[in-house]
Amino acid sequence: MKAPMINNSAVIDAVSSCKDIYTKLAKENKSYVIHEWKKDDRVRLFHQAIKEYLVVCTEQAYQGFSLEDDG
Repeated sequence: MKAPMINNSAVIDAVSSCKDIYTKLAKENKSYVIHEWKKDDRVRLFHQAIKEYLVVCTEQAYQGFSLEDDG
């Protein structure tokens, strides 16, 4: 069985694109410390990050992607 590979550039793009929702949820939870948030809000943030990651990976798959592009 092959080990899964993580696309580092997609992770960086996904995290960057989640800044607005992170800030909004941090204000709602009165804390920038994620483990202090309500569970539903933590799940929302990670759901958004995973969704954004998959969007980036899908775009790269359609355009073509070289492992050398991923640092």
